[in-house]
Amino acid sequence: MFLVEKKRTIEEIKRKIKENKAQVLTVQEFIDRIKNGENIKFDDIDVITTATKGLMSGIAGILSFRLTPPRTVRKFIEVTINGIPTFPGPCPNEYLGIVDLIVYGTAQSKTIENYCGESLFRDLVEGKEVEIKAKSSEGESIEKILTLEDMQFAKMMGTRQAIKNYNAMINCEPYEVNTIFSTLPFRPNMSELTFSGCGAMNPFQNDPEFLTLGVGSPILVNGVIGYLMGPGTRNYIKKPNMMTIAPMN
Repeated sequence: MFLVEKKRTIEEIKRKIKENKAQVLTVQEFIDRIKNGENIKFDDIDVITTATKGLMSGIAGILSFRLTPPRTVRKFIEVTINGIPTFPGPCPNEYLGIVDLIVYGTAQSKTIENYCGESLFRDLVEGKEVEIKAKSSEGESIEKILTLEDMQFAKMMGTRQAIKNYNAMINCEPYEVNTIFSTLPFRPNMSELTFSGCGAMNPFQNDPEFLTLGVGSPILVNGVIGYLMGPGTRNYIKKPNMMTIAPMN
């Protein structure tokens, strides 16, 4: 690691971006140029992006939409979307005909094979119709077909994002083990190792003192602008992570 004299402010960099004059590199491009022995000077770069793609924990969708006219039913106590169970609430929305709910990205559909919450999120942002089945507190059943455009609120929340390099995992047992750390059964006798992490691309790896990251920092999530809400679950100084939220659109 090396230190350089700070000569630019965030505002100056933002202005250069708006004027289409900013020198922008991905972190992988930056690493490759350093490895190739290139002497990169402070004035050569304005922005280094640290975006990456990989496994993320704690993804959930927060949705709100109308199912009935006002004062038709008291509230909804059960809701499935394309066969995926959801969690209505926490707002009861009594007699409004609107349901607020949370659907886990890992929740499995009861009616569609190999279909989960994240499959649903993709269908929503692609504008596909989804089937809603709901039950009111009075026992009335309601079915409806909706798209994302019909929903008043749709955001994706991540409770634990951009975790620094994760622990490597091995199976020490003499038999295969099913685990969240391997899509296929984990082979026995320490014959395989799994690892999850983005190394030098991790934003916390590149900003360990949180000089540019903080509550409200804008981030790019699946092509839309989201925001850093604060520390995520299981966050601690040696393994920081962040809670994020972004619109589904």
